[in-house]
Amino acid sequence: MGYNLTDTILFCQISHKACNLSSDFKWFWHQIYGNCFSFNAYGNQKTIWGLNSSPLRIDLFAGVPTKLQRVSFGNQLGMIIFVHNSSQTTVSINGIGIRKHTLSDIAVSREFSNLLSYPYSNC
Repeated sequence: MGYNLTDTILFCQISHKACNLSSDFKWFWHQIYGNCFSFNAYGNQKTIWGLNSSPLRIDLFAGVPTKLQRVSFGNQLGMIIFVHNSSQTTVSINGIGIRKHTLSDIAVSREFSNLLSYPYSNC
C-alpha cells in the first residue's frame, strides 16, 4: 500500500552529495501508514552537521493512493515524517504531519547528559 521509494523521493542530498537510494534508505511496513522508508537505517552516513551546513535535503512526492486517503490532517492529505534514534521504532514515537503542496523545514536537536559517578551522584 503506497508508493515505492523511487516514486516518493524526487531529490535527496546529504552534505551536498547525492543520496544513494539503495544504500541510504531501508523499506519497512508500518501498520497504519503502509510503505515507509527509513533514512540511514544501515548507519552508512557519518556526518558532522554544523549550524550553517545543509546536512540533509529530501524533496518528496506526497501523492496519496486511494487506499491511504483515510490518513489525513483535517481536509489535507500528506505524509508523516518520523525523526528518531535508530534504537527506537516508529511505533513508539509521534510523527510530524506534512501537508501536500507545502514547503516544510524540520529542525532537530539532540542533547546528551552524562552524570558523574558516586559520590557525586546516586543515579
